[in-house]
Amino acid sequence: MPENTSIIAALKLSGKTKNGVSVGVLESITAEENATVDFGGNQREETVEPLTNFFVSRIQKDFDQGNTLLGGMFTAVNRNISTSTLDFLHASAYSGGADFLHQWNNKAWSIAVNSAFSRVAGAPEAISETQTSSARYYQRPDNDYVDFDPTRTSLSGHGGSARFGRLTGAGLRFETGISYRSPGFEINDVGFMQHADQINQFTWVGWASANPFSVFRRLAFDTNQWLNWDYGGHPLSQAVDFGVDMSWINNWHSGAGIRRGFESVSNTALRGGPSSKWPGDWDANFWVNSDQRKNVTIAFGGSAAIGDEDHYESWSAWASSAVRPTNAMRIAVNPWYANNKQEPPVRDRRRFPERSALRVREPRPGNVRIYATLRLHRDAQPDRSVLRPAVRLGGQLQRVQAHRRSARLGLP
Repeated sequence: MPENTSIIAALKLSGKTKNGVSVGVLESITAEENATVDFGGNQREETVEPLTNFFVSRIQKDFDQGNTLLGGMFTAVNRNISTSTLDFLHASAYSGGADFLHQWNNKAWSIAVNSAFSRVAGAPEAISETQTSSARYYQRPDNDYVDFDPTRTSLSGHGGSARFGRLTGAGLRFETGISYRSPGFEINDVGFMQHADQINQFTWVGWASANPFSVFRRLAFDTNQWLNWDYGGHPLSQAVDFGVDMSWINNWHSGAGIRRGFESVSNTALRGGPSSKWPGDWDANFWVNSDQRKNVTIAFGGSAAIGDEDHYESWSAWASSAVRPTNAMRIAVNPWYANNKQEPPVRDRRRFPERSALRVREPRPGNVRIYATLRLHRDAQPDRSVLRPAVRLGGQLQRVQAHRRSARLGLP
């Protein structure tokens, strides 16, 4: 079996013209690779990687001294599928898009819009795997807005987003926007994408002090909200959070946050099965750091998360203490404690009341974990570290807590 794929030709071109046009092109061709299969002394050659051409291009033009940007991108993958054993691969995959960004008032305010498309083609086996992949799960029994077609030889999709906000400067800052990916959107042949089939709306609002006041060098607040739907318009999840960040006049630093996640629906948790309903939860955290310029520093913090309906419970606490005997040496110890009580979430079939619902609750082990790390850092030169040993001690105590089992069955 070959350890890698050979690149037999490649080209890279990038640059920017005096008129503000940036161009980038990447082209490569990889060779067909074969493996020797030995079965009972009978050997044969099997193609394990086809001859493939990869192409990526990007162009962008800036206007008004960089305050306005307009760009585009196109990618292509073409494979020479010469044997049926490679029919699970796309024979071709194309994607492209356009983007626009405009900023004003010293780039404090901005609006951004982008759009994208994709098309993959190949044997029915390849397109079936794409339809049933974890990015979209066309085969879900309660998927009422797309159909799984095992004879399909191509799949197309599109996506996009729009954002507007004030992101820099003191005082009030915010950003709001929406993004989406259709179920057929697929760019993994020359990119990376975990999920399609989603619509997301978000808003972030924050405030930060412009100058020191009272006991603060800087004080900042922020809050966020998210709403998510699948492409069929079914609500999936919603959450809100609030955080505070404080820099004190003694150069200590601290912060805290709290988040509320409401009851949600997952189209992916059952891996191609029906949608499942998950309880909401609360989680909160805080942290404190002493003045990091000192030779002796400390830090500590903690977090807690509690799920609705006894879904789960988790607590943790940590601390850190460091001593710097010289400018080139630092010794730190970091203890950490976590207590997790876990129980499987509610499993429900879809959000429609006319469909059957099943709720099952099983015992699940929790655990207590305690760890401590001792670390020594020694710099031989200002720009070179030669000694950084660390020792970690700890353990885990596992327990099984008996929870009641409950079932609720409803007929369609």
